[in-house]
Amino acid sequence: MASQEYPRRQKPVPALRGAANGRSPSETPSPRGVTNYAPSMDYSQDRVADPMIFTNEQMNDFKAKTVLKEAVDAVVNSFAKHTHGYGRADNPNTGIGAFRFMLEANRGRTMLEFQELMTVFQLLHWNGSLKAMRERNCSRQEVLAHYSHRALDDDMRSQMALDWIAREQEAHGIIAKELVIAEKELETARLAGRELRFFKEKRDILALALSQIGPAESLA
Repeated sequence: MASQEYPRRQKPVPALRGAANGRSPSETPSPRGVTNYAPSMDYSQDRVADPMIFTNEQMNDFKAKTVLKEAVDAVVNSFAKHTHGYGRADNPNTGIGAFRFMLEANRGRTMLEFQELMTVFQLLHWNGSLKAMRERNCSRQEVLAHYSHRALDDDMRSQMALDWIAREQEAHGIIAKELVIAEKELETARLAGRELRFFKEKRDILALALSQIGPAESLA
């Protein structure tokens, strides 16, 4: 079943760290405690976005209350059966292998905790943060270890909104354009009975960013 939306009060975006001085999102400093990386897995768009959405939704349907080996195998096998081009599941350098690693690393956590983590990584990919980490040679182990303990909260949303405000300075109108797309994606997912969390978070982050650069009526 699709998750139910609940209204969330938005937190004002803090001072524009990175945006005010003209830096692009990929030039913002690394997260605290995430430095000195080794060469890593491929976070490229064609290998990351679809497995994340697929895995999150498959886990939503799995009956177990925690991430078990059976759940890992079921999700990986199902994904491999329905997709092509993501490589072998036993190769950690492929898209599907990277997500097996993520599943294995989270065995024992509750499904809700795991789904929250998957949503965080979906947003990091969409926001360009994973690409920036790849360019800084972040290893998947260190990225996963860092974000496994980060909650998807107002602070994270505000930081992502700041990235979009920085993009707006370089490409005027991009936030409004992306917000229209995000709203359409959310409605499509709702009508299809899909998991809504990722699509709703995208919309809320973009709406938060837009509220900081334009009049309130632009969100109507």
